[in-house]
Amino acid sequence: MTFKKFFALVAFLTVGMGAWAQNFTQYVDPYIGTGGHGHVFLGANVPYGLVQVGPTQYKRGWDWCSGYHYSDSVIIGFGQMHLSGTGIGDLGDIALLPLTDASQRDVMFSHKGEHARPGYYSVMLKSGVKVDLTATARVAFHRYSYPADAQTAFVALDLSQGIGWDKMTKSAFKQNSPTEVSGYRYSTGWAKDQRVYFVAQFSRPVNVAKAQGDSLAVFSTPNNDEPLLVKVGISPVSEDNARANIAAELPSWDFRGTVLRPTRHGIMSWARLLSPPTTMLLAALSTRPCIIRCSLPRCLAMLMATIAEPTVRCITAISKTTPPSRCGIPIALPIP
Repeated sequence: MTFKKFFALVAFLTVGMGAWAQNFTQYVDPYIGTGGHGHVFLGANVPYGLVQVGPTQYKRGWDWCSGYHYSDSVIIGFGQMHLSGTGIGDLGDIALLPLTDASQRDVMFSHKGEHARPGYYSVMLKSGVKVDLTATARVAFHRYSYPADAQTAFVALDLSQGIGWDKMTKSAFKQNSPTEVSGYRYSTGWAKDQRVYFVAQFSRPVNVAKAQGDSLAVFSTPNNDEPLLVKVGISPVSEDNARANIAAELPSWDFRGTVLRPTRHGIMSWARLLSPPTTMLLAALSTRPCIIRCSLPRCLAMLMATIAEPTVRCITAISKTTPPSRCGIPIALPIP
């Protein structure tokens, strides 16, 4: 084969696979495993991302290990971290909940107003608030659209909220500016000494409408008919690192562009990951390509406990110098 023919073949395959990559996410049904004893997380994340942002429900038993069960219709928050398929409950850290009434602590929803696909989740709450979620590896991106008749938009921050066996042991938050809140949450559960630091940046100024100790606050802002956007960066090391993760991975406020972006800070997108040649062999060996491509996101929904700098701290808080392979939760090496 001549070099000209070889490069022509490579170009053809590259273009062809690029076209296929745009379509294969349609075979993924994120709801598979969210009922029965599946314990599957529902929400938005990227392959190997630390962030798995999605709805959290009340603890109603073992089937709610991921924080969500399809049989339920009540949401108590949108946590930035979830486990999937583990059979044991944990995480649910740094929960936000958009409200039209500052005294609310939960909101009803219907599956008719709920939609999910790889990297994106949305739900219309019975309160009239539409929630859209997406994520980069270490930053959750929230978009809240409030009903026109709501004069004030509220957002509750609940640091006591966790999933399953998780129990908050210490937490704190502070408002650094009209548009930034930061803090931390320490907890025990499956991970005996878990530490998560966060920075939440709002697209417009917010005020503390009410607070309860160091774990609960309700923020308010006038509803000006524009969606309220919130970027939540997290880190197992410090608030500064959580803020740096936002600067590195999500500097803009373009929600739609973040959803459609082919890669997220060097992380391969679901579309590319689920395309040939990644799944070609698996699909060829199966008569159920949907099952293959629905299973891969489950396998790759692992936690990347890293930050965009050399310092590393295991998310289970063993030590800052513990080798990644010894951490209690899968961890990747830091980005140089």
